[in-house]
Amino acid sequence: VTEETRKRLRILDEKSSQLLAIAFNRLPPPEQLGQILRDLEDFPDCLHAEAVLALNAAATEQQEAVEQIRQLEVHVTELQQLGEAERYLWVLSVVPDSAAKLRCGALILGQARELTDLRLSSERVASCCQALRTSDLLHRTVSTSLAVGNFLNRGTARCSAQAVVLPDALLKF
Repeated sequence: VTEETRKRLRILDEKSSQLLAIAFNRLPPPEQLGQILRDLEDFPDCLHAEAVLALNAAATEQQEAVEQIRQLEVHVTELQQLGEAERYLWVLSVVPDSAAKLRCGALILGQARELTDLRLSSERVASCCQALRTSDLLHRTVSTSLAVGNFLNRGTARCSAQAVVLPDALLKF
């Protein structure tokens, strides 16, 4: 066992540390990540979506480890004493509101992308509804069906109808 290995500060167990290191492999170095989270310059698009989602998950699942690192008060110069995964958790402990920023980034990269598709679909439906409302052909068809219905029902209590229930009235033809 080398002296460098002995000086390493371990907060996470070996398995958790390895899993987080794998999840964080697409992130920039911890110091650069800290700067990105502080400035929010081009965040979250400047990072891989999977990495932001993994860091957000780690921020929620590893709150105890983040708090332990915060209590250790590790300075930037001592960062090499931490394991790879712990260095990224260190960023979460020193950047103000990092968990909230990551939640927003995860929302933007995850569920908010689906909102664009939903917005486009709703715009399509709205334009179709507008086209139906302003359609001269539909207006003439409904007026004709109302007139035909009143003609066929002359002499009955239903002869002076002023409206048609769609699509039921059209299906009767």
